[in-house]
Parts: sequence; C-alpha cells; structure tokens
Amino acid sequence: MIVVTDGESDDTISTRHAAELARANGIVMFSVGVGSRVNQNELSTIATSPDCTHVFTVTNYEEIKAIKEEIQKSSCQAPVYIKYNVTYTCEIQKCPPMALITTPGGATLETNMTCGLGNVYTAFTNPYPGESFYEVVKQTSNENPGVLFRNSSSTQTLYINVVDALKSTTSSEGCIVHITPKKGDQTNHNVRCFIDGKEIKCPDDCKEKWNFPNPMHCR
Repeated sequence: MIVVTDGESDDTISTRHAAELARANGIVMFSVGVGSRVNQNELSTIATSPDCTHVFTVTNYEEIKAIKEEIQKSSCQAPVYIKYNVTYTCEIQKCPPMALITTPGGATLETNMTCGLGNVYTAFTNPYPGESFYEVVKQTSNENPGVLFRNSSSTQTLYINVVDALKSTTSSEGCIVHITPKKGDQTNHNVRCFIDGKEIKCPDDCKEKWNFPNPMHCR
C-alpha cells in the first residue's frame, strides 16, 4: 500500500494504529511526502521498516513518477508469506524473503538443508533481515538442523531471510532449504532424526552409535 500526503493527518494516533494494523496483516506500507509541509516522523510511522526503502519525499506531485521504479522494485521484493505447520522449500541462493504472521505465544522455526550451511536471519521490525540488520540469527545444515524460537505477546509479522553462510568460500549452491514454522515454543521437542536434510523415523533413542556412513543428528 502506498500512502501519499502533502501535510499531516488530523489524528496521528489513529493514523499510527491503522498503519500498525495493516503491517500486522502482512501489508507492506510505503509513504510518500509531497512538498515541505510533510511530517517526517509520521511518514516513518506509516511505512514499513526500514525507512531507506519505504519512505520517500518529493517536492511536487510530478516527481512521484521518478520514484515509481524504486517503489516497484521494493514491491517485487515483498516477502513470501508462509504458514504454520506447512514446510516451505527453496534453493538457498534463490530463497525469497519470507514472512510469518505470528500469534500470541510466538513461533518456532524448524529448518534443515540437504547440504551446505545457511544462516536464518529474523526480525519483527525489518522485512529484509540480513547480515547488516537482524534481531536473531540461527545456523542450519544437513547435519545440524536449526530450531529458532521468537516470542511474541501479540499478533506480529516475523520476517525471515535464509542466506548462504558459505557464499564467500565454497558456497552452498544447489542446496535445498526446508523451513517449517510451528506455533509456540517447540525448542524442547521430541527426538527427531534427519539424513541429508530429510526427516526419518529414528531407529533408537539416539544413545547408541548408528552404522551410517553419515551419522544422523538428533534433537
């Protein structure tokens, strides 16, 4: 949604609440201020974070044409929304930004990969979390599946970005990422076993050594 204004609202509190409600429902908000009478703080309040990609100011309405491409570019990179208990799969170097609408009690992200190593960046305040701006990060691989809990006392949008942790060296090109959101704190879970990123039935209680060429890891 794009909000264009050449001044400021009559009720800043209602405007802020409306913007918060829109963002909580997965709507990416852009704000455009026209002229010199705009309230910069209100533009920031309306827009999705970060301001550098979602807040624009122009001197007149004609200049809006000049920022059309920037808004289109940001819109095309809008996160893909994933759902609880549904596994989303992508090739690590082609994974789009993701988002999950959390419920009170938070969410647990269970991730694993068929090969390589990935970093799972998360944030409630930035739709494009990454190395330079994130709140919590968790590594995941085929040998060590990642489990990350993000607490939330209300309905919020959790933004997720999976990045190749080996991109500067050997890279994880072609490796597949599986990410499954679960409601609440699932970090203290039953034992689960994986081979090459795929979950299998555990043959025992993980206390004995298994005769596999690539030992499985349990949690």
